[in-house]
Amino acid sequence: MKFLFSLFCFLVFLNGKSSTNEVEPKSNELKKNVLPFSSTIVVNDLPCKDVVVNIYDVETFDFESDSNEILQTIMLDKDGELSLEIPKDVSLIIEITKKGYIHKRFAVNTSDLPDEVWANGYAGFVIDSIALFKPTEGIDYAFFNYPLVLVSYDFEEGHFSYDESYSDLALAGIDLMKSFEVKQLNLISKQKEELEEAQKNNKLMMFAYSLALIVLIGIIIFLISRGRPKKIKNV
Repeated sequence: MKFLFSLFCFLVFLNGKSSTNEVEPKSNELKKNVLPFSSTIVVNDLPCKDVVVNIYDVETFDFESDSNEILQTIMLDKDGELSLEIPKDVSLIIEITKKGYIHKRFAVNTSDLPDEVWANGYAGFVIDSIALFKPTEGIDYAFFNYPLVLVSYDFEEGHFSYDESYSDLALAGIDLMKSFEVKQLNLISKQKEELEEAQKNNKLMMFAYSLALIVLIGIIIFLISRGRPKKIKNV
């Protein structure tokens, strides 16, 4: 139970403001039979390039595996703008990834909904920004194998939304996650300082050894130059 609580606490780590409300499109036309999904991928608050978006089927997706079948792969432009149209009657995992960075995943479910749900169309589901970050050595990021946000149709509200209870519990773990990374970074920094100090001491020892060896060789050469030394017993 403690493990499950920790897992859910860490599921969301967006590193920035996120919006999950439907917004009006630039035109007055609403999209029918699809759910527009958009966001901007950033690194250090700047648009990210070389981003890869992988789309998977939830039904066959194994969160513990690294070899899930990819339905579609999308390469984003340098501005990091992500724009998708999720068709009805699907349940998908959307994975945002970049080489050398921790991936992030989102689950979107549009399946098993009556036709009247799609009748008026939707402006879309927007996450203002999705921030990618590099891993910190010594931190286990296995929880990022799971979706950060669960998007589905809310019959009470009459539109697509995210699971607030899931997200609220996940958001509670952000500060804890950051504190773990800070502690680990401090530890790495301390270890680096200790290593540098040890290397410095080792250089001093090697210098002292080399100096002593030079002096010893000098004495030997001096003695040899004075002639053959007397025989010393029991050396």
